[in-house]
Amino acid sequence: MTFEILTMATCRWSVRNIVALIEKKADFRLVDVSESGRKLPWYAALTPFGKTPALRHDHRIVVESLVINEYLEEVAPGRKLLPPDPLARAWARIWNGYCDGEIMKHLHTAAAGEPATRQRSLESLDAAFARLEAHLFRHGQPGAFWGGQEPSLTDICYWSLFDVLERVENLLPARRLLETRSRIGEWSRNVLAYPTFREASARLDMLSSDEQH
Repeated sequence: MTFEILTMATCRWSVRNIVALIEKKADFRLVDVSESGRKLPWYAALTPFGKTPALRHDHRIVVESLVINEYLEEVAPGRKLLPPDPLARAWARIWNGYCDGEIMKHLHTAAAGEPATRQRSLESLDAAFARLEAHLFRHGQPGAFWGGQEPSLTDICYWSLFDVLERVENLLPARRLLETRSRIGEWSRNVLAYPTFREASARLDMLSSDEQH
């Protein structure tokens, strides 16, 4: 059965799931759950939190982009996006949780908080980037990506960090902090330039074009 990503054009988190499905060469389609920028009532009733994205597969619903990709890793055909070694898989999940649970939280405050709070968040981000530089790649595979020569679920997870740093003008100081770390700076450039991420972003953007027609 085809996987359905339930999302909206402004939901960049769903790029993670689109990339995973493209990399796995699995059949999927995007379902726009919004109209005029607002989520449709049927979608709010479908999920417990009402957030996008969600995945619908064989009448089952999974939410949260990180968890959706874990589910896809188990049930979708195609190449594996987590390492074969159990310890490396465990560390992939640890670093993915660190991205969403810690780094993205500091990014939000750095972009929208009061000046004093923003400064503290930038300091926290600098410490987080230093931690990534020192420890992250001890658990990865040699190559352009954490997963080696092709993106893994960890590369896909951290794309969200690199993407928002690239797009949000208020986060320029944070982007400069990341770029001072040579290994993760190179990693971010490799991820952002990888064709599948660009294809996934373009497919998400098409939802906006479809709505206008």
